[in-house]
Amino acid sequence: MNKTKESSLFFEELKKQRISQDIELNEISNRTKINLEYLESIEQGDFDFLPYIYVRLFLKAYCIEIGLDYNDSLKNLDKAMNIQQVKVKKEHPKINISTSSKSKPIKQIDLNTFNFSDFKKKNLANIFILFIIIIFGIWIARNISNNDTNDSFTTENINNEKRTKPISNTIKPNRITDSFLISNFLERKNISILDLVSPFELSLNSSENISIELSIDYTDSPFLDILNPKNEIIKSFDKNFFLRLEKTKGIEIKINNNLIDIVKSNNPKDLIYNTTSKELIIVTYLRR
Repeated sequence: MNKTKESSLFFEELKKQRISQDIELNEISNRTKINLEYLESIEQGDFDFLPYIYVRLFLKAYCIEIGLDYNDSLKNLDKAMNIQQVKVKKEHPKINISTSSKSKPIKQIDLNTFNFSDFKKKNLANIFILFIIIIFGIWIARNISNNDTNDSFTTENINNEKRTKPISNTIKPNRITDSFLISNFLERKNISILDLVSPFELSLNSSENISIELSIDYTDSPFLDILNPKNEIIKSFDKNFFLRLEKTKGIEIKINNNLIDIVKSNNPKDLIYNTTSKELIIVTYLRR
């Protein structure tokens, strides 16, 4: 991963500040419930271990624990994670039409001088073959017509079964990466306070198929799935959750049965809730 000079300095300064405060990484991990490997990755300048918005949360918590202002560190993280968009031009194949080829004139037949007896002698065999081909073609056409008539009832039954049977969920979830979002969208954040008490529960319903990515309580493996009209997702959590949606059109989100008011669109959106700070962060992505 390419690191700018600023980013390489800022994570080294973080480690120096922690050591000067005589704070062990294990202590920070125990207090924040952040995986120790993630904290080590931050101090090494490796920010690819989780989605970008999650790394920001970890870095913010880390800075608070060692007594640093997290705003400068978050700005340096943004510089380190900045990815330039590379546009690939699609070239359409060119069709070269040769101008050198010229159509040959059609030879006209003079009926006054045309010898019909000679024509019959030379082309009788061709006419016979053509006649056989026509008869054979008619026979094939009739057989095809009969088969279509016999199979029409079966085909109709199959189509009816397809209409009545529910469509199986064969769509694979599409993971939306930070690189894709940074390259194609502008980010807009909205932070609100949602004062809830445990136990905490997140429920998701949708009238459309939507790819989702969900991490609960700093889990190592994010949960990827397709949310559809027949598939309600309910997850319990203790500390926080991170939810990334492919789109918000047709979705209903509730936390402890509290309906979350979000703008419905076809653009991606992130939701992060922390039970300690009671902050609900909604990140909206707008196309560039």
